[in-house]
Amino acid sequence: MTATHATVATFALDLSREEQNGRALREFIIPGVRRHAGFVSGSWLLDRDAGQSIAVVTFSSREAAESFRVDVEGNEEGRSAQGIALIDIRVLEVTATAAP
Repeated sequence: MTATHATVATFALDLSREEQNGRALREFIIPGVRRHAGFVSGSWLLDRDAGQSIAVVTFSSREAAESFRVDVEGNEEGRSAQGIALIDIRVLEVTATAAP
C-alpha cells in the first residue's frame, strides 16, 4: 500500500507523566491508529526540550488522512486525561519517501 497523504500532529506533553504517556502510546494509541482505515505507517517523535511530541502518520488516501485528523481533533477528553494537548494537526500530500 502506497502512502498518498500524511497527518503531522504536534502535541504538548506533561513530561512528569512520561511513563504513563509511553504506556498509553504503546498499549492504546498505536494499536488504535493501526486499525484506522487506510493506515500505512506511523512515527512518534519526542522533542524533550520543548515538551512536545510530533506524530507523522501516513495513509493510502487523502480521505483516510482527513478522517483520522477529525478523530484526533475530537479526542480532547482522552488526551486531557493523559496530560496531552493538541497544538496542531495538518494533512499533507506525500511527495516522496525513502526506506532501506
